[in-house]
Amino acid sequence: MNIAMRTSSADIRVKAVNSFTRSLRQAVSQIDLEFIAGEEKLPFYCMDSVEIVDLDTDAVILTGRVDIASDAISKKDHSLSAPVSSLTACLVDSDALPKQFKNVSVDKIVDDLSSEGGVTVLFEGDATVIDKFVIEPGEKYFDAIERITRKQQSVIYDNENGELIIKRFASAIHTGQKLEYGSPDVLSINSVFDSTIRYSDYVCLGQLQGTESEEGRTSGVYLDRLIPVTKRLVIQMEEPADNAACAKRAEWEARQRYGDSCILNVSVPSWYKRDGGLWRVGELIDVDYPKANIYGDEFIIEEISGTWDKSAGSGMTLTIKPSGAYSFDKEINSIGYL
Repeated sequence: MNIAMRTSSADIRVKAVNSFTRSLRQAVSQIDLEFIAGEEKLPFYCMDSVEIVDLDTDAVILTGRVDIASDAISKKDHSLSAPVSSLTACLVDSDALPKQFKNVSVDKIVDDLSSEGGVTVLFEGDATVIDKFVIEPGEKYFDAIERITRKQQSVIYDNENGELIIKRFASAIHTGQKLEYGSPDVLSINSVFDSTIRYSDYVCLGQLQGTESEEGRTSGVYLDRLIPVTKRLVIQMEEPADNAACAKRAEWEARQRYGDSCILNVSVPSWYKRDGGLWRVGELIDVDYPKANIYGDEFIIEEISGTWDKSAGSGMTLTIKPSGAYSFDKEINSIGYL
């Protein structure tokens, strides 16, 4: 690898990547860069729009803006570092203008908010028409987008191009690769199996649009058959919902907790897969880890976190969870120690 920060006028060579993280649970990826500092100021400024690229392959790792420039100099040393956040940070940091939408589809509202916030959004979900949606004073663009897509059980994250992805994982892409304990592709595996965050009964309560009486109350239930003791979690819908929406919300909560109860952190030797592409969140991968009773089970990459040093080389950790944590089409199965 040969990482550089690409500005409108130059490719600035990077000495090291102190940290890089992208996650299905965060809307903003971040990378912390260390540069080879010389006698002259490097040709960039805070808030510059930049691409972080691998010059060896021309692969784009992150598209964003320079947040901070930290320069330190002494008689013996001179260092310069700069964290860069994805372009999607604008949606997280900026307040939306108060407004009201009436009889407008979800995708149109999301497109309006993202365009106003200056970020491209790739939306995969139902174009449900909303009777009324109000942007409250002081509400961030991202908070409004997350609130309106929450009922669809969508995942919101960013990609290497600085675009916001709103997606459901019914059709996630499989890497075609298997992580096998003991193979050269796997340096180490750190696994955690936690049953304490799981429940047997998930009950979601809601209210029909335009009603306040008991007749307008709605509910949905999901049962996790793998939990042998009775533990109940009650969820209150924040937006109007019918029985079907409540049932979906209850199941989504169960699936997310299923994923959180089975986490594998897999250290791999490269930022690249065997097929030559960069590791990406949201992709599926099979895992063979017999020591933890995992035999070819399908997992989803929830987070990637990497480091790179021009002299010492690269490191990458994949945080993976059972694919059923993100897809209604997958079974919630017994896995590992659960």
